[in-house]
Amino acid sequence: MPFSNDKFEGLENKIANVLGEATGARVSFYWRPFLERAMTRQTFDAGMCDVMIDIPANYGSLLTTNPIYRTTY
Repeated sequence: MPFSNDKFEGLENKIANVLGEATGARVSFYWRPFLERAMTRQTFDAGMCDVMIDIPANYGSLLTTNPIYRTTY
């Protein structure tokens, strides 16, 4: 299973759905294939995104949570 994909089959898609159900929030996806320069400005600042799953801990000026997994990749 992928972490996420544009078919919403991945682990991170499932995590988002569980969080949405637990908080009563409506979940919709704006899928991007990878982290890229200016991605947070193009999503958060443009009002396209409120939550981003799989952003690195302590990433820039964003408020992040503790990591849910670690990898050497």
